[in-house]
Amino acid sequence: MSPAIPADAVAAPGPPAALSAAVVHAMPTAVVVVDAQGRVALANAAATALLGAGAGALPDAALRAAHARVAAGGAPETVQARGADGRWLQHRLVAIADGVAIFTTDVTVMPAGEALRAVGDGMWAWDVATGRVTLSAEWCALAGHAPGELGEDVEAWRAPIHPEDLPDALALLEEHLDGRTPHYESEHRMRRTDGRWAWVLDRGRVVARDGAGRPLRVVGTCTDVSARKLREAMLIERTRQLELAVRAGGLGTWKWDIASDVISFSASYSPVFGPRAAERVPHLEAFLGTIHPDDRAHVRGAIGDALAGRAEYDVTCRVLQADGSVRWLADRGDVIRDAAGAPVAMIGVARDVTEERVQADLMRASEARLRLALEAARMGTWEWDADARVASYSDTVGPLLGQPAGWTPSPDELLDLVPVDEQERVRTAMFELPAGGGPSVTEFRVSLREGGSRHLEAHAVARHDGGHTRVVGALSDVTDRVRLEEQLRQAQKMEAVGQLAGGVAHDFNNLLTVIGGNLSFVRADLPPDHAAQADLAEIARASDRARTLVRQLLAFSRKQVLSPRALDLNEVVRGAEKLLRRVIGEEIVLETALGRDVGIVLADAGQLDQVLLNLAVNARDAMLTAQHGHAGSGGTLTLETGTVTLDARTAPAWAPLAPGRYVRLIVRDTGHGMDQTTRAHAFEPFFTTKPVGAGTGLGLATVYGIVAQSGGTVRLDSAPGQGTTVTILLPEVEAMPREGDTGSWPVPTPGQQGIVLLVEDEAAVRATARRIMERHGYAVLEARHGADALMLWQTHGREVTAVVTDLRMPEMGGRELASVLREDRPDLPLVLVTGYADQPLVAHLGRGTAYVEKPFTGDALLAALRQVVSGEP
Repeated sequence: MSPAIPADAVAAPGPPAALSAAVVHAMPTAVVVVDAQGRVALANAAATALLGAGAGALPDAALRAAHARVAAGGAPETVQARGADGRWLQHRLVAIADGVAIFTTDVTVMPAGEALRAVGDGMWAWDVATGRVTLSAEWCALAGHAPGELGEDVEAWRAPIHPEDLPDALALLEEHLDGRTPHYESEHRMRRTDGRWAWVLDRGRVVARDGAGRPLRVVGTCTDVSARKLREAMLIERTRQLELAVRAGGLGTWKWDIASDVISFSASYSPVFGPRAAERVPHLEAFLGTIHPDDRAHVRGAIGDALAGRAEYDVTCRVLQADGSVRWLADRGDVIRDAAGAPVAMIGVARDVTEERVQADLMRASEARLRLALEAARMGTWEWDADARVASYSDTVGPLLGQPAGWTPSPDELLDLVPVDEQERVRTAMFELPAGGGPSVTEFRVSLREGGSRHLEAHAVARHDGGHTRVVGALSDVTDRVRLEEQLRQAQKMEAVGQLAGGVAHDFNNLLTVIGGNLSFVRADLPPDHAAQADLAEIARASDRARTLVRQLLAFSRKQVLSPRALDLNEVVRGAEKLLRRVIGEEIVLETALGRDVGIVLADAGQLDQVLLNLAVNARDAMLTAQHGHAGSGGTLTLETGTVTLDARTAPAWAPLAPGRYVRLIVRDTGHGMDQTTRAHAFEPFFTTKPVGAGTGLGLATVYGIVAQSGGTVRLDSAPGQGTTVTILLPEVEAMPREGDTGSWPVPTPGQQGIVLLVEDEAAVRATARRIMERHGYAVLEARHGADALMLWQTHGREVTAVVTDLRMPEMGGRELASVLREDRPDLPLVLVTGYADQPLVAHLGRGTAYVEKPFTGDALLAALRQVVSGEP
């Protein structure tokens, strides 16, 4: 038994002395009571454990001086002093009757692990067969050792563990090695070289077993949780006060008189049992009745052990509230015994720890999420000792740099993988950061040993600790992100150029329609042998070439009108093979490698032929054109087909395609190839490397537009001297769709007359179309846009034979106008004139509807008009 405190040692008002002494001994806080002469009158078990021999005296001069002042009637004081074992202790001196009570707290705070903040936990690996243990620099730092100082056997891992914690840690590890638990996890104390104990959370997992299931290799991490433990202890120290100073604490005190079986509570116990705790819990069985059924046996057993002297009473359990809710209670007490040693009472303190349990659960969940995130991320860590000029790396750094796992390069060796113009920036960010500055983030590119490159991002922080400077950081692979960013920039650029090209083409269509229409009028009005007919023919040929150029612009801008249908890509290639052989000539070998069971695509057959032709012409020129002073001598052009499946992992490389099945077309040549600058501009309209007058620069731009408008994408891979490979992916359709029923049209009657409502916003185009129709027997009503057309319709609607309307006009477009007119006359013949399509039209064309593509000829317009007028309603 501890020595009793004199009855007048506690300042009134306060609990009885016997209760106070018992409370003192039940407290986890170190408490020493010193009389006015400086003699220790009482020291509880916590004080003896914390101060050792120092609990029996006042060894520190500053502490003795403070005692004298407080004992003489001074105000409470706080003194910090270093203990005999080097720890910093905080002493709070409070005057009591006939003496001074000193409350002592260990305020030593272990240095925070810089490597933990920068790159994560300490790591270890154990080769079970050889017994070799590999400890990371961060792990060694947790124990206060330099890397390699602890050796490489199991003892290096086991030796620092607290003797009281070692059996449990080994038992938990054995359970995992035997396969009884999914992983090993132990929270225990680790001894540092300075003699202090650090609390750590040690986790591990068997990553390899032999055929018999015996473990071969175990890897794990070690996290310093001392700060958390210290915070919890400090919180408990501040709130758990003995009844001498209960005014300053948030604890509830209790006493159980064993003989009468009566339990009494302090007022501060109300948060757990309510303001009338004594009425709700008057005796032991009532108290046990409030304990959660799953915890009740444990609490009952803990009380029995305390009464029998087998253990201290210290439990944490769930308490059922009157409203049915549950709160967590941390309860601790001591047994008061009579002279014969028989228990007569129990006294103690309790604390509501519900919020702490909630926070602890949240913290564990957060740590679990962080672990999962780190496992999923491809990351590597490094540390640079600026004084020793030594770099250390995690095993994952090597593969990130295209090197073997465990590669430990010097800074210069690492920087040799970085482009020369980036080396100094990377050196500063990874190895020469100034101490005390903020974190550094830098992105750079490295060349891989097997070829190609990878983009990495480095996060680093530098610290200056006791004259020692080091940089710690983490590397992550951001190649996919950089690739997607580049693809986005390229797509945005091509979209912008496409909008411009589409707008230009639309304007040229109107001009070419006027030129072509009026040209046909002049040629028709002149005798066939007129001298001007030859000049007019040349104008007509130039107009046709301009029309072709406009179509290419529309193809690039993805605004040309397509007629998509289900196609077998193999059949498309076979059908174009004969034409392609004539185009590329005898000096170039054409090879085909057509895959089996290649899927069906929905595309315009003529446009796919155009794609093959453009790519073949480009390949021919690359293999036959002089390059670097040497004339080309032919080569091989290869066409391949196949089917590929993109999943969530591979689809981003083919943005904007979504995961799914695609039909693939590859066109590969053995030409001189392209450099990086040429590749970056290859799909831009009017970009060409050919001499002036030798090319339009629209070949690849047209390919890009046709493929994109068909729902696919195209990628170009090329390097100087290595030829060029163009890969096209088009969506595979699940089945051959049925083509729309366009009906069987009766043969139109030549010269059939009627009244046509012509709607066109361009005056020149409108005049040309009117002259064409009037020359062939039609009367024409003209409208500038849809609104004008509706006004004419109100007075002449029943007389109109057909409507010819442009699709894109101000006020009201042709599509909206057609819908309004068809509501009035569902069988109204319609001819839609379009310069380019905002969305596919062919699939939506019904009976009595046709379209004409600008720039149109008189024959095309008349044929469409005859078709809809003479067709079935």
